[in-house]
Amino acid sequence: MDSNMGVDHFGILPQIIEDKIPEEFQAKFNQTLNTFVDEVHRSSPVSVIDRARDVASQALLAHFNLNKSEAQDLGELIKRLKTEGRVIAENAANIIARLHARAKPSEQEKRELRPIREQDADLAVQCTVLETYSKRLLPLIEWEPTDKMNVRVLNDTGDFYRYFDATPHAQFLYSCVEQTIDVDLPQEVEFLRRYDQFKAKIEALIEMPASTVDLLFNFLKQNGGTLSKRAREREFSALEEKEIKYIEVTFSDIFHLKGN
Repeated sequence: MDSNMGVDHFGILPQIIEDKIPEEFQAKFNQTLNTFVDEVHRSSPVSVIDRARDVASQALLAHFNLNKSEAQDLGELIKRLKTEGRVIAENAANIIARLHARAKPSEQEKRELRPIREQDADLAVQCTVLETYSKRLLPLIEWEPTDKMNVRVLNDTGDFYRYFDATPHAQFLYSCVEQTIDVDLPQEVEFLRRYDQFKAKIEALIEMPASTVDLLFNFLKQNGGTLSKRAREREFSALEEKEIKYIEVTFSDIFHLKGN
C-alpha cells in the first residue's frame, strides 16, 4: 500500500496509514478500530469508553511491537510512554484508562462517583484522536532524554502545532454537533414534554411541591416504573395504595414502559 494511502474512519479518527503498522498487528488493530467506530454514536457511553481503551491498548502494543506473550495492560503501556517522553500520548491514554476504571459499578460505589455520561465518552474519543495525532508527529521531532528523565527537543517544532492539520478534530467536532442537533436535542425536548405531562397529572391528583414530584419521578425511573418498598414506607408514606397505583400506571403510560 502506498504510504500516503490510509483507511478513513468517517471523520471519527484521523486517516490510518496502514503500512506504518507492523504487519502482524494490522488485522487485530483494524478490527478493534472498526468496532470502536461502529459504537461511537450507537452504544452506551460505558461501551464507547471500553472500546476506546481497546484502541489505545492495541495502538500501543503495535507501537512497542509487543507480541502476545509480552502483552501488557494499558497501565503498564502508559508507563512505557512516560519513559519515552510521549507527554500527549501518555496523558491521552491516562484519561482513557481513568474513564474506563470509573465506569465500573464497584468503583462508582466505592468512591461515590457520578455515573458515566455522554460527555465522558466524547472525551475518550477525543483522547484517541489526540494520541493518533501525536503518533504521526513523532518521526518529525528530534529529541534526546535528559538526566532527569525528561525530554529535550532538538529541532524547531513550533510550526507542527501552530499550523497542524486539524481536519480529524474538526470532523469529530462536526459529528458531535450533528449528533447534538439530530439526536440529543430532540430527545431532550421529548423528555421534557413527557416530564411536564407526568408532573401535571401528579399535581392534578395530589398537591405536591415540584421538588417532591422530581424525587418521585427519580424513584420511579430507578425502579423501572414502580415505587420501591423503601419509598412507600418513607418519603411517600402518605400516599394511599390506589394513588401509588395511579402514579405508576401514569408513569408507565407516559414513558412507554411495558409490563405495568
